[in-house]
Amino acid sequence: MYRTIIEAFVHHATCTPNKICIVDEEKEYTYSNAFERLKGIVSLLREKKVRKGETIVVECTQDADYLLLSLACQWMGAIFVPIENRMNEERAKEIVCEVDAKILCTKSIRTGLDCEWIMEDLEVADCMDDVEIDFVDEDGVAEILFTTGTTGVAKGIVLSNKNNTAIAQNIIYGTKMEKDSVELIPLPLSHSHGLRSCYANLYNGSSIIISKGIFNINWIFAAIEKYKVSAIDLSPNAAQLMLKLAKGTFEKYVDQIKFIQIGTASLDEQLKERLCQTFYKSRLYNFYGSTESGRTCVLEFNKTKGKKNCVGLPAINAKFNITNEHKERIESDPEHLGYIAVSGKMNMIGYLHDSNLTERTLIGEYLYSNDLGYIDQDGYVYVVGRADDVINYKGIKIMPEEIEKPALLYSGIQDCACIAIDDSVCGQVPILFVQVDGQNVVDKVKMTDFLRGKLEISRMPKDIITIEKIPRASNGKLLRRKLREEF
Repeated sequence: MYRTIIEAFVHHATCTPNKICIVDEEKEYTYSNAFERLKGIVSLLREKKVRKGETIVVECTQDADYLLLSLACQWMGAIFVPIENRMNEERAKEIVCEVDAKILCTKSIRTGLDCEWIMEDLEVADCMDDVEIDFVDEDGVAEILFTTGTTGVAKGIVLSNKNNTAIAQNIIYGTKMEKDSVELIPLPLSHSHGLRSCYANLYNGSSIIISKGIFNINWIFAAIEKYKVSAIDLSPNAAQLMLKLAKGTFEKYVDQIKFIQIGTASLDEQLKERLCQTFYKSRLYNFYGSTESGRTCVLEFNKTKGKKNCVGLPAINAKFNITNEHKERIESDPEHLGYIAVSGKMNMIGYLHDSNLTERTLIGEYLYSNDLGYIDQDGYVYVVGRADDVINYKGIKIMPEEIEKPALLYSGIQDCACIAIDDSVCGQVPILFVQVDGQNVVDKVKMTDFLRGKLEISRMPKDIITIEKIPRASNGKLLRRKLREEF
């Protein structure tokens, strides 16, 4: 077993130099080519006097060089901080200051800061044969990942090399990834899910195909054909869009695609069924986890049907407990929910510049979440919702998902979200926001009649409001906070 992602990568570059390592929409690297390119980037960083422990903020360009730059940071013991492509300049400046960055490596963001370094400089990075390999401490800081701020202000999450290795193992063992796996990854590598899938493949010695998104569907299918893609990494939104754009083309590759892994957000039953029908010969996985503790549970949902709200069995490095509000372990079941806590090597170091939040979240070996759920007698973990999303209607606790899931079954509903608003009589009442496909507004009377056949009276939304688009982060997570702020 390797201690770090970079240690595994160098091993594979030595043992399987001619194997495809990374392909993007412009370049193709074997492990040997990628290793030489990596040494050139390391040389360039050393010319800029980057030292161990210093921080580099990098705009995501969704290509091989971006990924190799993250490996170069690991090689040198520098701290990699990814930010979104074309991020708002003021937000980019805030992050640079917050992490005290040595360099802001960017292609399109112009901040005017002295530390700004244009990404095109990487093109002149020359390989130097005398670059020393100095594998960093597995407990050393590898990355700072900023959350999308779905439940409040975005937080900086500090992760070690050991965290990244444990998450890679969770993915590899969870998907039964083979050495000859070739995985298509169209998800943004500025966020944890896509980046961690790349690390898993590099740790495993597999091959990565990076797409800039789902919309270049012709390039995607050309890559699936040329490189014999055997796995795909998707979010629920990306999966829906890809199935729509593919127009049945996946039928040609049912024997080729060995597995599909999905994460970043909850997966509704309709989409599960569509994926099961389309990829009826593939292994289909849904991962549960967070930026703070990645890929902690995995469900092979095409073989585990009828388990509502189930997120699967604990990953190889994860152990789960259900606790009360005092963080004491409890026995749980569907009628007795508790807070989900997880222990394992994938748990973060802590929150950047927020020791109080770190101390409340990380206690002993466990990371405590706001997710409510239970564990059944077979060890399967169930997530019913988030404690801060619970709607308290006359003392009845209602999860927004209880209303959203049947609402999605109504004809013409493309997306929806439920939030609570204060009510003088009931305490709180649910309001349902809907995004309608091909219509201006939904017929409230007809949809209300439909929902009455699916929901108890206490769970009926007080109002149904049509909006242009349900707010979601780029990784597909629902932004309930934004709905609360706006409405």
